[in-house]
Amino acid sequence: ERAAAEMRQVIDRYMEVTLARALLDAAVGRLRNEQQNPLLSRAGALFALTTRGAFSGIGADVDDKGPVVVGKRASGGDVGISRMSDGTRDQLFLAFRLASVEHYCAAAEPLPFIADDLLVHFDDERSAATLELLAEVGQKTQVLLFTHHRSVADMAKVLVNDGKAAMIHLA
Repeated sequence: ERAAAEMRQVIDRYMEVTLARALLDAAVGRLRNEQQNPLLSRAGALFALTTRGAFSGIGADVDDKGPVVVGKRASGGDVGISRMSDGTRDQLFLAFRLASVEHYCAAAEPLPFIADDLLVHFDDERSAATLELLAEVGQKTQVLLFTHHRSVADMAKVLVNDGKAAMIHLA
Protein backbone atom coordinates (compact mmCIF):
# COMPACT_ATOMS: atom_id res chain seq x y z
CA GLU A 1 0.00 0.00 0.00
CA ARG A 2 2.85 2.31 0.80
CA ALA A 3 4.38 1.75 -2.66
CA ALA A 4 1.00 2.38 -4.29
CA ALA A 5 0.58 5.61 -2.29
CA GLU A 6 4.07 6.78 -3.32
CA MET A 7 3.33 5.91 -6.93
CA ARG A 8 0.10 7.97 -6.81
CA GLN A 9 2.07 10.93 -5.42
CA VAL A 10 4.65 10.63 -8.20
CA ILE A 11 1.91 10.36 -10.82
CA ASP A 12 0.07 13.36 -9.34
CA ARG A 13 3.29 15.40 -9.36
CA TYR A 14 4.03 14.33 -12.94
CA MET A 15 0.53 15.40 -14.00
CA GLU A 16 0.94 18.78 -12.28
CA VAL A 17 4.30 19.41 -13.94
CA THR A 18 3.04 18.25 -17.36
CA LEU A 19 -0.04 20.49 -17.12
CA ALA A 20 2.05 23.44 -15.93
CA ARG A 21 4.43 22.99 -18.87
CA ALA A 22 1.54 22.80 -21.35
CA LEU A 23 0.00 25.98 -19.91
CA LEU A 24 3.36 27.75 -19.94
CA ASP A 25 4.04 26.70 -23.55
CA ALA A 26 0.59 27.96 -24.59
CA ALA A 27 1.15 31.30 -22.81
CA VAL A 28 4.58 31.73 -24.43
CA GLY A 29 3.07 30.93 -27.83
CA ARG A 30 0.30 33.50 -27.35
CA LEU A 31 2.79 36.13 -26.19
CA ARG A 32 5.12 35.38 -29.12
CA ASN A 33 2.25 35.83 -31.58
CA GLU A 34 1.08 39.06 -29.95
CA GLN A 35 4.54 40.61 -29.67
CA GLN A 36 5.93 39.33 -32.95
CA ASN A 37 8.64 41.49 -34.46
CA PRO A 38 7.18 43.89 -37.07
CA LEU A 39 9.83 42.75 -39.57
CA LEU A 40 8.76 39.14 -39.06
CA SER A 41 5.11 40.14 -39.47
CA ARG A 42 5.79 42.03 -42.71
CA ALA A 43 8.01 39.23 -44.06
CA GLY A 44 5.16 36.82 -43.27
CA ALA A 45 2.70 38.91 -45.27
CA LEU A 46 5.13 39.07 -48.21
CA PHE A 47 5.74 35.32 -47.96
CA ALA A 48 1.99 34.73 -48.15
CA LEU A 49 1.83 36.90 -51.29
CA THR A 50 4.74 35.21 -53.07
CA THR A 51 3.38 31.74 -52.30
CA ARG A 52 -0.07 32.72 -53.56
CA GLY A 53 -1.58 31.88 -50.19
CA ALA A 54 -0.08 28.39 -49.79
CA PHE A 55 1.51 29.82 -46.65
CA SER A 56 -0.28 32.30 -44.42
CA GLY A 57 2.86 33.76 -42.90
CA ILE A 58 6.02 33.14 -40.93
CA GLY A 59 6.43 32.21 -37.32
CA ALA A 60 9.22 31.80 -34.83
CA ASP A 61 9.64 28.66 -32.81
CA VAL A 62 12.23 27.14 -30.54
CA ASP A 63 13.80 23.73 -31.07
CA ASP A 64 16.71 21.86 -29.47
CA LYS A 65 19.21 24.28 -31.03
CA GLY A 66 17.37 27.53 -30.23
CA PRO A 67 15.07 29.89 -32.15
CA VAL A 68 14.01 28.85 -35.66
CA VAL A 69 11.87 30.32 -38.42
CA VAL A 70 8.95 28.30 -39.74
CA GLY A 71 6.47 28.80 -42.54
CA LYS A 72 2.84 28.71 -41.48
CA ARG A 73 0.78 26.68 -43.96
CA ALA A 74 -2.57 28.20 -44.84
CA SER A 75 -4.08 24.73 -44.39
CA GLY A 76 -2.59 24.52 -40.89
CA GLY A 77 0.70 23.42 -39.45
CA ASP A 78 4.25 24.71 -39.51
CA VAL A 79 6.97 23.80 -41.99
CA GLY A 80 10.63 24.12 -41.09
CA ILE A 81 13.08 25.57 -43.59
CA SER A 82 14.74 22.20 -44.13
CA ARG A 83 11.39 20.69 -45.23
CA MET A 84 10.63 23.44 -47.78
CA SER A 85 11.27 23.11 -51.49
CA ASP A 86 14.08 25.19 -53.00
CA GLY A 87 11.57 27.63 -54.47
CA THR A 88 9.61 28.05 -51.24
CA ARG A 89 12.82 28.52 -49.28
CA ASP A 90 13.92 31.19 -51.80
CA GLN A 91 10.54 32.90 -51.40
CA LEU A 92 10.96 32.89 -47.62
CA PHE A 93 14.41 34.49 -47.84
CA LEU A 94 13.13 36.98 -50.42
CA ALA A 95 10.28 37.94 -48.08
CA PHE A 96 12.82 38.76 -45.37
CA ARG A 97 14.97 40.73 -47.83
CA LEU A 98 12.04 42.76 -49.11
CA ALA A 99 10.71 43.43 -45.61
CA SER A 100 14.19 44.70 -44.67
CA VAL A 101 14.36 46.86 -47.81
CA GLU A 102 10.96 48.40 -47.04
CA HIS A 103 12.02 49.04 -43.45
CA TYR A 104 15.27 50.64 -44.60
CA CYS A 105 13.56 52.76 -47.28
CA ALA A 106 11.15 54.14 -44.68
CA ALA A 107 14.04 55.30 -42.49
CA ALA A 108 16.76 56.34 -44.96
CA GLU A 109 17.53 57.27 -48.55
CA PRO A 110 16.32 54.35 -50.69
CA LEU A 111 18.98 52.24 -52.37
CA PRO A 112 18.30 50.11 -55.44
CA PHE A 113 17.21 46.52 -54.92
CA ILE A 114 19.24 44.37 -57.28
CA ALA A 115 18.40 40.73 -57.95
CA ASP A 116 19.93 38.27 -60.40
CA ASP A 117 17.81 35.29 -61.51
CA LEU A 118 15.75 35.62 -58.38
CA LEU A 119 12.88 33.52 -59.73
CA VAL A 120 14.90 30.56 -61.00
CA HIS A 121 13.24 28.05 -58.61
CA PHE A 122 9.72 29.56 -58.78
CA ASP A 123 6.83 28.14 -60.76
CA ASP A 124 5.01 30.49 -63.16
CA GLU A 125 2.24 31.35 -60.72
CA ARG A 126 4.62 32.27 -57.90
CA SER A 127 6.90 34.10 -60.36
CA ALA A 128 3.97 36.27 -61.42
CA ALA A 129 3.07 36.98 -57.78
CA THR A 130 6.67 37.89 -57.00
CA LEU A 131 6.94 40.18 -60.02
CA GLU A 132 3.79 41.98 -58.87
CA LEU A 133 5.36 42.36 -55.44
CA LEU A 134 8.62 43.68 -56.95
CA ALA A 135 6.58 46.20 -58.95
CA GLU A 136 5.00 47.33 -55.67
CA VAL A 137 8.44 47.64 -54.04
CA GLY A 138 9.47 49.60 -57.13
CA GLN A 139 7.13 52.37 -55.97
CA LYS A 140 9.48 52.93 -52.99
CA THR A 141 12.88 52.19 -54.51
CA GLN A 142 14.43 51.18 -57.80
CA VAL A 143 14.22 47.45 -58.51
CA LEU A 144 16.66 45.86 -60.94
CA LEU A 145 15.92 42.27 -61.86
CA PHE A 146 18.29 40.39 -64.13
CA THR A 147 17.12 37.20 -65.77
CA HIS A 148 17.88 35.01 -68.74
CA HIS A 149 14.43 33.39 -68.63
CA ARG A 150 12.20 34.64 -71.44
CA SER A 151 9.03 33.67 -69.49
CA VAL A 152 10.02 35.95 -66.60
CA ALA A 153 10.71 38.80 -69.02
CA ASP A 154 7.34 38.24 -70.69
CA MET A 155 5.52 38.32 -67.35
CA ALA A 156 7.36 41.53 -66.45
CA LYS A 157 6.34 43.11 -69.77
CA VAL A 158 2.70 42.44 -68.91
CA LEU A 159 3.14 44.43 -65.67
CA VAL A 160 4.63 47.33 -67.65
CA ASN A 161 1.80 47.24 -70.19
CA ASP A 162 -0.77 47.18 -67.37
CA GLY A 163 0.91 50.20 -65.76
CA LYS A 164 1.90 48.26 -62.62
CA ALA A 165 5.66 48.54 -63.21
CA ALA A 166 7.60 51.53 -64.41
CA MET A 167 10.10 50.06 -66.84
CA ILE A 168 11.67 46.82 -67.98
CA HIS A 169 15.02 46.60 -69.77
CA LEU A 170 15.94 43.37 -71.45
CA ALA A 171 19.53 42.41 -72.08
